[in-house]
Amino acid sequence: MTLIAPKEHESCLTCPLMEKGIPVNDRLPLDYHRWTHLAVVGEMPGEREVEEGFPFLGRSGKVLWNLFSAHQTKPDDVMVTNSIRCGLRRGKKPSEKQMLKAQECCLPLVLHNLREMKVRTVLCTGKWRWRALTGKNGIV
Repeated sequence: MTLIAPKEHESCLTCPLMEKGIPVNDRLPLDYHRWTHLAVVGEMPGEREVEEGFPFLGRSGKVLWNLFSAHQTKPDDVMVTNSIRCGLRRGKKPSEKQMLKAQECCLPLVLHNLREMKVRTVLCTGKWRWRALTGKNGIV
């Protein structure tokens, strides 16, 4: 299995976050015997995620992990990533145009890693993540 880290894919060279963006790694399952083959895909790293280098550590992460905990699933049993793999200092967000371009640049990297991990189910945590992964505006 060969995963690609942020800023290591050829499409990263055209990303608006290539220079100032801080790469955030995927959270991968620790125990492959308990691995659920579930991936959670968020939008982009926030302030705390940028500081610590992993996704879903802030407020939305608390909600997500409480939800999983209620169903006896540990954070170590799922893969967690973002549709935009690099964040900006102090949790700043790029413009909508830059976000769309960054998602486009990150897509091959994210899809490669999901395939390499043999993910069976993807939980997109919002419409932008859904659009980034499927190219569709909504669920019909």
